[in-house]
Amino acid sequence: MDIMTRHFLTKRHRIALGLCLIDILSVELSYFLALWLRFDASLDAIPAPYLEVFRQVTPYVALTSAAICVAAGLYNCIWRFAGYRELLRCLIAWTCAFAVHVLAILALG
Repeated sequence: MDIMTRHFLTKRHRIALGLCLIDILSVELSYFLALWLRFDASLDAIPAPYLEVFRQVTPYVALTSAAICVAAGLYNCIWRFAGYRELLRCLIAWTCAFAVHVLAILALG
């Protein structure tokens, strides 16, 4: 493997890692915004038990979502040329993430 190939792979992996981190942060932010909007956009109005559940659960939800996206190969695509195959990957990943989250909620009560 020459220097150019090694550098390309390193850059590709850095980009994939950055995208994964952005996805994790966006899942965390979306769950917080949903909670915040649920209580009339007031941080003080959110009951403490809701915030505690948010702190305990959302890291697992975000990491599970990211792991499903990695397993579906969403970070290995060239999104400039995205087509039907990438759309199918996204739909499969989102469906799996939804199913895992629903099963986790049902299991935890």
